[in-house]
Amino acid sequence: MDKLKRVFKYLGFLILGLIIALLVAPFVFKDQILEEIKKFANESVNAEIEFKDVDVSFLRSFPEVSVEIQELSVVGIDTFYGQNLLRAKSLELDFSLIPLFNKSAPKSIKYIGLNDADIDLVFLNDSLANYLITKPSEDTTGVEFALEGYELNNCNLTYRDLTLPVELYLRGVSHKGSGDIASSVYDLETSTQADSLSVVFDGFTYLKYVKAGLDADFHIDMDKLLFELKDNELYINKLKARGDGSVQFVDDETMRINADIKTLGNNFGELISIFPYLSAYNTVNAKGSATLSAVVKGDYNGLKPIYPAFDLTLDIKNGSAKYEGLDASISGVTALVNIKSTRQDMKDLEVTIDNAGLSVNQERITGNFRIRDGLTNARVTGNIKGGIKLENWKKALPLEGVEQLSGSLNANLSFDARQSDIDKENYAAIGFNGTASANQLLYKSKGSPAVRVGSASMTANPQKISLQTSAIQI
Repeated sequence: MDKLKRVFKYLGFLILGLIIALLVAPFVFKDQILEEIKKFANESVNAEIEFKDVDVSFLRSFPEVSVEIQELSVVGIDTFYGQNLLRAKSLELDFSLIPLFNKSAPKSIKYIGLNDADIDLVFLNDSLANYLITKPSEDTTGVEFALEGYELNNCNLTYRDLTLPVELYLRGVSHKGSGDIASSVYDLETSTQADSLSVVFDGFTYLKYVKAGLDADFHIDMDKLLFELKDNELYINKLKARGDGSVQFVDDETMRINADIKTLGNNFGELISIFPYLSAYNTVNAKGSATLSAVVKGDYNGLKPIYPAFDLTLDIKNGSAKYEGLDASISGVTALVNIKSTRQDMKDLEVTIDNAGLSVNQERITGNFRIRDGLTNARVTGNIKGGIKLENWKKALPLEGVEQLSGSLNANLSFDARQSDIDKENYAAIGFNGTASANQLLYKSKGSPAVRVGSASMTANPQKISLQTSAIQI
């Protein structure tokens, strides 16, 4: 019994000593770790890097060393002088203990965590972007990435590509990934949520302040530069979708894409929840069905350029929506939309909108629209028929920023034209037939003067187009 007591006594001393050592070690090795961080920054990065302090813990991620770099900022130089790339409350790194006792051992980073960060990425061209800050020199730091996991917690991301141009804004992002990332072939489990996502392309807002998320597993083969999408679910506001497929980098400029995406539900309200000006989903009673699917297959190379074949279909049937606080509703929403191309040069691009219709307060508009050979000598055909009172639209739809809207529009038109005939002003070859009119139009948006049109009418036939208007007042 006494021997057993002595064993437990010595074991207790050993555990206590180990805990004390782990508590004291950060103070012993802090200067060494701080020196390594500064060395890495100076030798590896073309940017101004500053941080307030470094916190070292041997307990937080034992048996790895946990290093927390506090109040970190990365600011650009040269072309991007003074421009923020990264500002973070903290950057957490976990790495092996061994390099602290053996300086020749590689410094293997096992985990990266970024907390409360603002990330601003700017792309000007293939060789000029504010995040291309790695120095083109041989690595003398001895740092290697043997990641097993990474996280972003409450981060804001802005991405701007001035060549397209496209702008992407993500706010309140939480993302985590785990897997044997150090291996050349591995499975990566990821989970992403964003409190707000906005997408602007060429000045037009496609998504505005939507909630978004993606839970996805990937199979990654770095030897083949192949990324395969496995189990996954994507949501944008109330719209949920699932995808299958892969992306492979065939060479430095070419991506081979194979993707098939479909919405999981078929609710019209889920669809309108993603549109910038109709997205007050929580205050709308929506009915009807809507399905969305897309297939993309082939190579993409922006320099040649070549594009993959794609086929996108949107099918809306008997949609209706009544917004809380508004007097009127929209109903009878129908459309079968198809956008597709089979050629690498997209010269056969075709856009079709069949059986399109919409009613507001019993006033209905219907039409069909088609573009063939969209990137060559495009042929545009279609028709539109119906009449609307604009004040009813303001009563039915949440038109942000519109203070006044009234007047009436009526149309019964058909058209058939080639781009070449329009460019050459060969009006005899343009099929344009029917009538259209506008009466007592008034439009005023917040901060802008009112625009008034007393009346305007148009009559068209294969021989001529007659247009009559009254004065326009601004």
